[in-house]
Amino acid sequence: MEKKLRILDYDEVLEELDRITLNNGFVKQPSEHTECDNIEIPYYTLGTGDNHIVICGGTHGSEIISVDFVLRMMDALSKKEPPFENVDLNEYTFHFIPVQNPEGYIISTSAIRTILGRDATEEEIERVSKEYFSAFRRDDIHARENPEDKSQKEHQKMFEHVTYECIPEKYPQLRESVRRIYSNPEVPKGSIVVHRGNGLGGETNRSPLYRALNNEGENVYGPNRYNNINQTIPGPLGVPPEREDVRENKFLRGLIDRLYKEGKYCGTLIYHGTGGMIYSKLSNDDEILVDEDLSPEYQRDKYIKSVINRALSRKYREDTAYIAPDGSQKTGYRIVKTPSLKDFDERLRLDYPAVLLIELSYMGGNPLGPLGDKNNNYVPTMEHNLEAASHFITRAKSLKDAMYDKVDLVDQEVTDEWIEEHKLI
Repeated sequence: MEKKLRILDYDEVLEELDRITLNNGFVKQPSEHTECDNIEIPYYTLGTGDNHIVICGGTHGSEIISVDFVLRMMDALSKKEPPFENVDLNEYTFHFIPVQNPEGYIISTSAIRTILGRDATEEEIERVSKEYFSAFRRDDIHARENPEDKSQKEHQKMFEHVTYECIPEKYPQLRESVRRIYSNPEVPKGSIVVHRGNGLGGETNRSPLYRALNNEGENVYGPNRYNNINQTIPGPLGVPPEREDVRENKFLRGLIDRLYKEGKYCGTLIYHGTGGMIYSKLSNDDEILVDEDLSPEYQRDKYIKSVINRALSRKYREDTAYIAPDGSQKTGYRIVKTPSLKDFDERLRLDYPAVLLIELSYMGGNPLGPLGDKNNNYVPTMEHNLEAASHFITRAKSLKDAMYDKVDLVDQEVTDEWIEEHKLI
């Protein structure tokens, strides 16, 4: 694996995609376009097999490490490099969406480019990223101790000089939308760098239920270091959709739904940026969506999905445990126990099996924090997640019959020992 520490702006992402997909078996597929400037969402397939797996990055614009990771995975898989040397592309078809939210990615990386240009060295990238990470941590600590203090944050001050003019002129609609969003005095100066929604300020991992469950007219602010960002107005954290999912999410859901109905589906990996976490559990808030008396068919379906996701996430957690070169011990990504139906990925898990959302980096601080320690965080993040993804691929295929109810998991006493015996971890 190429271990160079790197930040790719959107033009460089497209150049990297051209390089990776040239004569390597990739097929560029018809895709969706964004609302600002009609930017195409990149979508490629690799392989010709009947077992289809969806790999997605860049849901949030500021989670740039997720795009970097998916690009590296595409490269390694197509070249049959470790850990994918035994993956038979005649058995699998991979669906890659490396940048699900190109508008948000353009916004965040354009802000980054104002202090870290394309000619920045690895040493400069690591130094500035560590400075950003440290400011981010101090902001978190201060916000927890002073939750009512909504003044400008340290990490925002690093980018307080950045305006809409950082957006390339070839995206005039996006540029104008960013101008409107960040001219609002309620939007903190410098918060553009953490822009995670799309160009209209729409949140790309929220379901319409998020808005429905909040009190109408009530201002909702972000957590911890984001507690000065109002999430009820278009801004860096985005606003939830009103009636339907945003266009970027409708595209992803439509792809998964089509594959599942065609009997080809094996699983989905959605990569986000920071936290070292795995979202795999199904919500217990089912009563919001269905009648109080859950049908036996619904309970059975949910149980099967839970068993499948449990098996896949436990192995993923195991693969992300390591001892860093500095001796620090990483115990494996935490499996989140309290998912929320407010989130788009959780709605996917209720409808389809084998859907995991992975928060990649142990070091927080999107977008730059994960790059603040190359040897102890960035490189191990790439290496161990590639390993975990390779295991997900083979295990998801082995569970495909269970996903389509051809193998009955309901009558089994599903213990940790049972899962291990049946090679589900």
